[in-house]
Amino acid sequence: MFQKPQNLASLFLLPAIFAFSNLKAASLSDTSVKKNTALVSHNSYNFSDNAQLYKDAITAFQHDSLDNGVHLLAAIFKRLDAETKITRALNYRGLELVDFVKETDNGAVDLADKRLIELFIEAACLHKDANFIKDLENQLKNLPETPFNERLKLYFLTYKNDKQLGKEGDKVLRDNPNVLSLNTFKAESLFDEDKNQESNVYCNKLIALWPMYAHAYELRGNNYRSLDSSEKAVSDFDEAIKLFPENKLFYYDRACALMDNDKYHEAIADLQKMHLFNPDYLWTSYNLAKCYNETKMPDSALYFINMHIKEYPADDDGYDLKGTVYYGRNDYPSAVEYYNEAVKLSPAKEEFYEDRGDAYFYSDKYTEALADFLKAVKLDKDRAYAQDRVGDCYYQLKQYQKAISFHEQAIKVKPSYKYAYVGISECKIELGDYAGAIANCKKALEIDSTYDTANGDLGWDYYCAGDDDACIKWSYKAINYDEQATYAMFNIALATLHKGDSEKAKALYVQFINKCKEKGYTINDGAVDDLKNLIKRNIAVDDCKFIIVQLFGKEL
Repeated sequence: MFQKPQNLASLFLLPAIFAFSNLKAASLSDTSVKKNTALVSHNSYNFSDNAQLYKDAITAFQHDSLDNGVHLLAAIFKRLDAETKITRALNYRGLELVDFVKETDNGAVDLADKRLIELFIEAACLHKDANFIKDLENQLKNLPETPFNERLKLYFLTYKNDKQLGKEGDKVLRDNPNVLSLNTFKAESLFDEDKNQESNVYCNKLIALWPMYAHAYELRGNNYRSLDSSEKAVSDFDEAIKLFPENKLFYYDRACALMDNDKYHEAIADLQKMHLFNPDYLWTSYNLAKCYNETKMPDSALYFINMHIKEYPADDDGYDLKGTVYYGRNDYPSAVEYYNEAVKLSPAKEEFYEDRGDAYFYSDKYTEALADFLKAVKLDKDRAYAQDRVGDCYYQLKQYQKAISFHEQAIKVKPSYKYAYVGISECKIELGDYAGAIANCKKALEIDSTYDTANGDLGWDYYCAGDDDACIKWSYKAINYDEQATYAMFNIALATLHKGDSEKAKALYVQFINKCKEKGYTINDGAVDDLKNLIKRNIAVDDCKFIIVQLFGKEL
């Protein structure tokens, strides 16, 4: 289960249990692990006494004093659990190993089994070579089928990823239905197979068997994450932390669930705990960078993404995120530079071409953007976003029929893709098909009545069609859903002027210009261009000139 080890003996978890350095073979919460970095102990507990006991146990095994070695290990586990309740956080392997040591030490196994488990533990402590492990495996095969021996065989098989693992696990669990570690094995196995609902059945049983079992809550939380139930996941991670706050991996898990729920500020607090505990652990720095970027703190985002890239220089997602940070700062040339690195590392990932295409697009490099979006479409024709963005590029290149065909393809891929309907509407306006433009905006609003751009564009469509009142109505709706929709503000004033109410129109222009200055909103050139268009059509010429020169402060 989890990851296949390269050295069987080195992964028996004995040093890890007493040092908190590897409570899990891999973090269940991080489904995109690229490098498994062992944790370093930075706990508040003083382990000097336990460390000495462990050294004494090693010495005992080296001198073939197996009974004494096992007894010393049992003393370590007993002391640790009394001080820290460490068993609450152990996974299947940890629980089983502790049980094996305790049962062997207290005489709960017969003499032959005791000798074998002592050899088993000796192999873990002294890192025996492959021949020793092979001999141990052969001895396991010849054991009689007692409940204890079957558990021992199963434990050994988990480190081999044996094909019979699942079958053996079910058999041992049937014979021992209420053993905590075996139910943990089943829950973890189902999680590894992405059978999250089934895994949660066993997680629930684990919690019923032992309500203080923090690992069961953690595992159930990760199942909920995979089932897109992030709030339930956070609740379970809360409980895991309450039961065993020393395990910083629980904070990492909760941070990931909080990120799933777009709670980036809360996630930062948990990730910082993990970062202080071990700054090199998996994707802590990456996730911190992502959270800081989402919370509009680009300098902090760059600090952590640079840290991540230094640790993982071949990570494509790291460069992509760094590009996205610069993209958010409107530094499109820098964004393209780092998107280039991501593309070089993974030329078959369509999302990297989409990201770079967006950076080119907002740099007004529509030909380069078009090439990237077409590449994304070639890699995956079922990505509505890429199809739609190809349409946007063709719109900017004034190839409106081509643009419409790609917007329509986006809708074919995803009928609820509201952005594509607006894209078609904008093309139809340019082609003079006002009725078609209005119809497509209305389709977008059928999907999402709060979509501000569709409301604003519908207002403009009605203006072009000569319906000033409808323009004003839908433009106000756009502002209601997005107070920064400055284009809609000036469309209201424009339509009012076009209706012939010049004094009200001038008052509206003053109101909206002052609001933009007060809020720091950008006033696009289109607001003045529309007035100049009225002058060309010989409509309200003097009023238009006054508004352009006196209110906007622009030249005619």
